[in-house]
Amino acid sequence: MEYLDADDEKAQMQLVDDNEKDACVYMHSTRWFNLQEHRGRQMSLCHVFALLRWHDAQQDSGPADELVEEGDEEDDVDMLG
Repeated sequence: MEYLDADDEKAQMQLVDDNEKDACVYMHSTRWFNLQEHRGRQMSLCHVFALLRWHDAQQDSGPADELVEEGDEEDDVDMLG
């Protein structure tokens, strides 16, 4: 998260060069992401970043049911009917 929150590329590189920090992501191929292909590596890393951002947003917003505003459930039913 510290790497993602860095203000600029210089700050990111300082984190990477710091031997006290671990700025690596360890990934393994799956049936969804073939890490032997560039696109598979790119997509899997994007998913890792998205999960980190989602986790950060969850901590800022509180419980999930606070995100649903009053009346949203009725709108969903109307759209289906």
